[in-house]
Amino acid sequence: MWSLPLLGFTMVRRMRNRGFGRKEIGVLAVTVLVFLAIILPLLRVTAGKKATSNEIKRMRQIFMGLTSYEQDQSGVPAPNLVSARRYVFDDRLLTSSNDPYRESKVAPVDAGLPDGERTAQVRVSDTYIWAYFLGKPNAPRSTVDQRIGLIANEWQGSVSAEGDFKATVSGKVHRVMMDGSFQSIDLPSRHLGEAQRLFSWNGQ
Repeated sequence: MWSLPLLGFTMVRRMRNRGFGRKEIGVLAVTVLVFLAIILPLLRVTAGKKATSNEIKRMRQIFMGLTSYEQDQSGVPAPNLVSARRYVFDDRLLTSSNDPYRESKVAPVDAGLPDGERTAQVRVSDTYIWAYFLGKPNAPRSTVDQRIGLIANEWQGSVSAEGDFKATVSGKVHRVMMDGSFQSIDLPSRHLGEAQRLFSWNGQ
């Protein structure tokens, strides 16, 4: 059985020898369409896997930066991701390629707190659990459940940007857990930054 590329090459050679006939052109067109129908979904899957891999690497680099910050601060976690910028080394790592607000130069210090402090000179795309906990008088600061998520990226599923750094999101969420492991979960439609859903162990 001939392969699709070989069949296409044969048709082209016949056209050169005999001129362009309707039958040959039709067969070649069908061949090209079938080939594209096979290869394009594969290319999309490959591109999606590469993008996911890049997001995982980006978030793990942030985790390493947060770990270095805590070591330098005698175990005290960074109050927000902006505070750990110099430990991450590259500001671009703080921004997800899927974030609709990625071009913003003055932004909230946490993506999950769109109405919060807007002093960040770089767009922070991730939601960070301590941005919530450190604002509470009785928040735990030293002993935490290793199963709780530390950083969450909500831009991996369906995103409906609403302006002013707000959005309705649904579907896939990437999380780096307190122990440094990576987790990907699916969550129903919600407003950006619902901490209890983002950081619970089972996503409920």
